[in-house]
Amino acid sequence: MTVTEAAPTDHFDFPSYQAPPRLSDTTRRLCGAAYLDQDYAETVIREVIEDERRAVALSFGFDLNAVVRHCFRAQRRYLVRDSILFGLLVVGLLVSITATVGWVVLGLIVLLARSREARRMSMPVRFLLFGTLITIVLCSGGLALILPLFSLSSSLQIFAGTLLGTGSDLSTDSLVEALQTRMAAGLFGFVAWMPLLLGIATLTVLVRFERTTHQILTDELRPGIAPVLPTLPNERVARRLDLVARAQYGNITIQEDDPFLGCGAAEHGWSYAIPVRQAAGPDAPPIDQAELGPALTAHVRAAIRRMREDPLPRAVRVPGLSLVPHIVADGVRRQGDPLLDPATGMPRSRASEEVIDVIVRHPQGGLRYYDRIVVSGAGKPLHTADGRLVLPEQDLGIDISAFVHAAVEGGLLYVEFITTVMYPIKARYALVDRLRPEQSMVRIVRDVLANMVTDSVLSGWHLVKRLRHDRGMKTRMDDALAASEQFRTHDYGARVSVRELVAEPAAVKHLQLLDEWKYTKLLERAVLEAVVSFLTERGLDTGNLVQRASQVQNIFGNVNNIFGGQQAMASSNVTFEQKNN
Repeated sequence: MTVTEAAPTDHFDFPSYQAPPRLSDTTRRLCGAAYLDQDYAETVIREVIEDERRAVALSFGFDLNAVVRHCFRAQRRYLVRDSILFGLLVVGLLVSITATVGWVVLGLIVLLARSREARRMSMPVRFLLFGTLITIVLCSGGLALILPLFSLSSSLQIFAGTLLGTGSDLSTDSLVEALQTRMAAGLFGFVAWMPLLLGIATLTVLVRFERTTHQILTDELRPGIAPVLPTLPNERVARRLDLVARAQYGNITIQEDDPFLGCGAAEHGWSYAIPVRQAAGPDAPPIDQAELGPALTAHVRAAIRRMREDPLPRAVRVPGLSLVPHIVADGVRRQGDPLLDPATGMPRSRASEEVIDVIVRHPQGGLRYYDRIVVSGAGKPLHTADGRLVLPEQDLGIDISAFVHAAVEGGLLYVEFITTVMYPIKARYALVDRLRPEQSMVRIVRDVLANMVTDSVLSGWHLVKRLRHDRGMKTRMDDALAASEQFRTHDYGARVSVRELVAEPAAVKHLQLLDEWKYTKLLERAVLEAVVSFLTERGLDTGNLVQRASQVQNIFGNVNNIFGGQQAMASSNVTFEQKNN
């Protein structure tokens, strides 16, 4: 990705956007998910595009612009596919209602067999229900199979009889009668063979659709090539996506409920609140508490940067470590709020360096500042001592983020540490990494045969649903604009993260779990030691901070909170409280 920094004209603005020359692995997988899951593509369009004044979750490691464009393209392709399938189904009803009813009932059987409701039924009810439906399918299906054979047999008999009958009598009446008989037999044969022909046509449409989908996944979304950016349906959508593409690389998260939206699930955290007092005694110079918070923030940043820079040898630096600002703002904003862009009404996503400094110095304000430390999923390549490659870099599959907040209020120094983990993309959406073009036909035929009946039967429902969605987009966009202007305040906060929609709920590999623990502990230890060293350098009383920090280091849970003389630690299975008298 490439983000060109524009000179801010105000305290808040949007970054500039330039399309990346190559799609990252995460971007490719998210684009591929649009072609594999209709609901995912629809959700992305609804949440990102249809409310023009809603903020978006920040993107880390992927390009939201490319993902949205592929979602629109996938929706158009599904619309064409379902239109053709439904048309074939209607023709089947007009030509052979018996065979089509059997086809539809067969689809219902498959849907019921795959549903949770069927598994909850008692055995007698399931036996009666499925027995009845299967009987209908066998009767109608058997008739559909017998009719073509009967038609073929009748045609042969008529043809043979005509030849024998007209061999000695070549009168005009005989020829006309024979022609009429053949026409009737041909019409009967056409009707008899139509269900089979329609089935072949349905199979052909689905195979071609899936083959094109696989070509997109294995060609347009393969690693290392220049991105293919599909077109958008209209200019209004293009203007909205232009803002989204710029806003995704900001440093402000606009969200009421989840301040770390787009960063993964919160897995571990602790906080300290300790008195600010001089360890050297009452004769020591006074402490400038106003500068203590900013100074501690800068000290922690420097400690984190040392984990990836000289003088550490390259082999022991933390791979993929980056340090970025993270500002949290409440999603409910008043009209005319400085965060809102006057021209578009959308929350601006980037705060200037001056604003960041003000937030750090005034933690009581409406914006909250965190230093976000990210360890991305890219590992390091392995080389021998003489530089020969042993193993190229491999994606760990997870991203770990640590958020650090420091503030001085009421004579107390408050330090907060929270880690989140973005788990890997689900295997079904990572198909772009597993498919081999030369073996795609095997998978295509298998998938088409497994879902052919249900895709055909549900095509009408999907078509109506998609047409309503496409034709109602303008109305929903207009309604969203009207809703944002109806009251003095409005919730502009992002509601979903495109990345989190397709994430696994937990680590799927044991090494991913070990990496989560390892980097959480490394970052936690670095932050704790930076806080202790800062207090020591400033001659401040650390009290029993070191002892309690070591206790926290040995407890890996969800939340650990330590306040002055009271210690409260909570994890998934343990909750206890210790008080010092």
